[in-house]
Amino acid sequence: MKIPIALVIPAFLSLTVASSFAPAFAAPPKWSCSSASAACIKLYSDSPELAAKCQPARASCMSTGTFVGPKGKAFPGMVKR
Repeated sequence: MKIPIALVIPAFLSLTVASSFAPAFAAPPKWSCSSASAACIKLYSDSPELAAKCQPARASCMSTGTFVGPKGKAFPGMVKR
């Protein structure tokens, strides 16, 4: 049985396009405040003023469980470690 190419390509493209727009350090389940901070520092390594905001965000996350990145996006449900 042959599958028409028109059915295969759109499914592949939609998967590729959807995955390419994922946020850089979006919080998957069980991310820790420390790992989010490390990802933040790495992500903003070319922008020292933004990278400098990652450590205070980690400290806040350790008490609240929500990592708020340098641009204000919140990632709730972090593990406090």
